[in-house]
Amino acid sequence: MFVSILQRMILWELVKVFFLSLLAITGILLMAGIVAEASQQGLGPMQVLEIIPLLIPSTLPYTLPATTLFATCVVYGRLAADNEVLAIKAAGVNIMKVLWPGVLLGVVMSCATMGLYYRIIPYTHHLMRTLFLNDVKEVMYSLLKKERASATRASTSSCPCATCRAANCSTPPSSIATRPTPTSTTS
Repeated sequence: MFVSILQRMILWELVKVFFLSLLAITGILLMAGIVAEASQQGLGPMQVLEIIPLLIPSTLPYTLPATTLFATCVVYGRLAADNEVLAIKAAGVNIMKVLWPGVLLGVVMSCATMGLYYRIIPYTHHLMRTLFLNDVKEVMYSLLKKERASATRASTSSCPCATCRAANCSTPPSSIATRPTPTSTTS
């Protein structure tokens, strides 16, 4: 048989750790960074949910190498910690047979990243642009709403009335008490 049981076992462990960590790291990156930025820019919840599938390919070139390294370190670190590498050497197995699953995972992920850069990411960016162009009216409405809210806060803070916190102050300026100016006394 071309692939031994040992290589299949190591490859299976690499794939399990890889996909689990890929899911976790991509989810953290997506929720913590990109979704927060999109909602801060004035996008509504439905718009954010629509663009999440289009943003995932843009995060994968960052998460694929990191999760490949993480999975390789975890699996081979566990093999070394459990002294399985020593047992494999004592059994007379060439150490390169143990390393091939990690090399295979690295090559496959390199090809996947290259495919993402050349095909999938440009396509999803095009879809995202068309999605935003279709929702221009909604985006502009949310930006105007956000601008009006900030203008309201600015006008409230510039009100000369110390007791008024409303957007439209009805207190006439003549009724606002002015501070007495200190008179200089010359001796």
